[in-house]
Amino acid sequence: MDIRPTTEKATAHNADQLPAEPEVKSGVTLRLTVSQLRWKLGLNAKQEPSFRFCALYDRVYRRHVLTAAWRLVLNNYVAPGVDGQSCQDIIDGPGAATFLEELHEELRTHRYRPQPVKRVCISKPDGRQRPLGIPTVKDRIVQMAVLLVMELIFEADFVDSSYGFRPGRSARSPRFGNISRLGDGRCTTQTCKDTSTRSLTISF
Repeated sequence: MDIRPTTEKATAHNADQLPAEPEVKSGVTLRLTVSQLRWKLGLNAKQEPSFRFCALYDRVYRRHVLTAAWRLVLNNYVAPGVDGQSCQDIIDGPGAATFLEELHEELRTHRYRPQPVKRVCISKPDGRQRPLGIPTVKDRIVQMAVLLVMELIFEADFVDSSYGFRPGRSARSPRFGNISRLGDGRCTTQTCKDTSTRSLTISF
């Protein structure tokens, strides 16, 4: 098994195929350097299935990756975590640039420690309560940075028929229902929300 550290040099021979336009993720246009980093890692994963990625941590705390993560978190911000700090508090306080630079140093020097996740419950139409976990803004940024770095590596291992929790795909996609069609057979799926099981009915 190849255990070489992952570096940009590993895919330098494909530099002419690098994306020329930045990708758009969750309504946010990423910097081209972030898109190209993700593309290189994903390409390496596709071309060498046995490749072992063992040097990715420094990618997570790169400034342009953290900046992209911040913009994604800001674009989908819900509520503050256990520390009570919101995205607006960061903007009005130290400022995003200063906040991200301090986070960069925390990660680089291995001083970063995640905070507990705030548990809240929201009411459902049927009267039941749905528990939610809300991380702090800082932890959400780190989580998003890790996702940006690792997402396309794991994407390389999925088959085309996989839809759950994948970028640009959903179990609600119309294609998901077309699991298979054999002869005059009929395949239907019934999704059970808020449970860990899925009911599948196949009739022929």
